Amino acid sequence: MNKFRRCMIACAVVFATLGPAVPQASAQVEVFQLLRSGGATLFLRHAAADWTGDGNEAGATDASILDARRCAHQRHLSDDGRRQAEAVRAGLQGLELEVYAVGLCRTVETARVIGPPKILDSLTPTASGSPSLRVQGLAIEKIVKGGASQRGLRVIVGDYEVAHALFGATLAEGDALVLKPGPDGVEPIARIRIGEWMALRPVAADARETSRSGKF
Repeated sequence: MNKFRRCMIACAVVFATLGPAVPQASAQVEVFQLLRSGGATLFLRHAAADWTGDGNEAGATDASILDARRCAHQRHLSDDGRRQAEAVRAGLQGLELEVYAVGLCRTVETARVIGPPKILDSLTPTASGSPSLRVQGLAIEKIVKGGASQRGLRVIVGDYEVAHALFGATLAEGDALVLKPGPDGVEPIARIRIGEWMALRPVAADARETSRSGKF
């Protein structure tokens, strides 16, 4: 059994044990402190998107249709999606962010609200298909295992297919997984649902104030 197959199985087992995120204040504090602890990576599914273009990427015959610089045939963030992306940014405020994005318009739009993104061609589908699972796994693992400052957080903005293929996760738009290096590659250790990002805002503000006072 190769490394990435073992990783997928292990991650699926870990994810199955996570269950729904607990919407209590103490749990929200723990999640935010986890993000602030350094070395974590957040895999975020893009915020809510709808069809505003004039095409259908499922029927694409030209790779340029899936080019993040040419968005006429792609889904774009809805008004709700832009509000969701702002809520994520507020929840992460005060952290040193390194932002990555799959090269689709909806993922790049979401990422730009959070911080200037680096486009991940290795995770971006084209008209000829998606990158192999092995290629996607290597790209995610490289980021997750990369160095980060003590208060650094890596954010990968991706889509449903990547999260489901690599982690067996069914993420709603705006949901996120917290990833850490594991013995078999990468493991999801927590989940944040889109409705909880708004709840994280006062927690984030409290944490910043405590940090300034030297108590955090």
